[in-house]
Amino acid sequence: MLWFWFFVILGAGTLMASLYGLLTHRSRGRRWVAPLHFLALILVCTAMLTTHEEFAGRMALAAAVALEALVWFARPLSFYRRPKSASSNAVATASPLTAPAYQSSPAPDVRPSSSEASSPVDQPNDDFYVAVNDLRDPPIIEWATVSHVLLRRHYDVVPSVFYASLRRSGQRDATLIDASPADEAIRVQVDSILLELRSVTGACELPVLQASSTEGRAHADIAEDVLHHDAHVTLTSVYQTDIRPDQVVRLHHRVHAALAEFAPVVAILWPAAGRIVPSDHLPELLAQASEPDQPMLRTCTDFRVSSFEEADSQMVSESVGLFAFGLPDVQIVTPGEPGELVTVALHQIAERFFVSGCDLANGSDVSLGDGNAWQIRHARSALPPDRQVVQIVMKRGQGVEGARGQGI
Repeated sequence: MLWFWFFVILGAGTLMASLYGLLTHRSRGRRWVAPLHFLALILVCTAMLTTHEEFAGRMALAAAVALEALVWFARPLSFYRRPKSASSNAVATASPLTAPAYQSSPAPDVRPSSSEASSPVDQPNDDFYVAVNDLRDPPIIEWATVSHVLLRRHYDVVPSVFYASLRRSGQRDATLIDASPADEAIRVQVDSILLELRSVTGACELPVLQASSTEGRAHADIAEDVLHHDAHVTLTSVYQTDIRPDQVVRLHHRVHAALAEFAPVVAILWPAAGRIVPSDHLPELLAQASEPDQPMLRTCTDFRVSSFEEADSQMVSESVGLFAFGLPDVQIVTPGEPGELVTVALHQIAERFFVSGCDLANGSDVSLGDGNAWQIRHARSALPPDRQVVQIVMKRGQGVEGARGQGI
């Protein structure tokens, strides 16, 4: 009699687990678990029909219990994929942009070389890939992009409340992943993007935050609040580099808006770009995230013009923040202040990289529409932060050759 009740209780528990898994697999995890729950259900029914007195019945129940245990214990591990160690490279695939104002020589179907800041142009560097549309077997790695939500005071984000708010913001395909009681992070799965939210007491102590606030890149009316915020929420999205960057940015914008619905949000910080977005801009960004034709580049990156300390005549116009998505930033080196055509070309090339990946081969020529001949160099950034860049410099014999003319 004891074995009978043990068989009944174990079978009933396994039956409920398999039915619950079948009914909730869409909202609780990946869809691949559904066939396993269904198989366990069949095994439980087989065990009930053959009873505990038959060897086949006992084995069927044991197999069902083992299968359900495997599914329920293995699923959390499959959701949280920590980013692998990777160099600063990536491939992003998307529909190409319309023909830009600049024109370049076609990129070959090879993995080109790269040059360090003080190295010859033709020195190979295996840490850099150029993503061209026809590249065969492009490398796919995992990448992580981070943004910070700055808060006036500490706020404990409730997973269920946040999840409901996120769905209201438009991310209705999001899945809230169950976490253990000891886990302080909230994790959300959207397609193949895993987003982690982690609440932190205390200010976000990043040098880029101090620089952005003191150099006037933060709006004057929130500069003090930004510098003296008391807490923040760090958002980390983990995804493979075949995911378009704009998908990641749209998700972050929706999460920012969801948090601002109930948390005391001061501003958003995109640390790679040093970009600070006031909280009152979040409704506008949320609206842009719902428009498919919005490229989203200018909502998470920055553009700036700087001069070299050792070459007063040379200026660098650059994008900052593409490297947060595994893409090279763009730098255009000019002998003096950049003209309007150079500035337009910088924005167009950066936007093209953001949408379609890097398609400018090392050593190739490019026209920016200003009548000068320019050349592409793959290099480390000449200015902080240190990152991989596609540098566009005047060919020898044109303009002013500064101290860094060949080394950038």
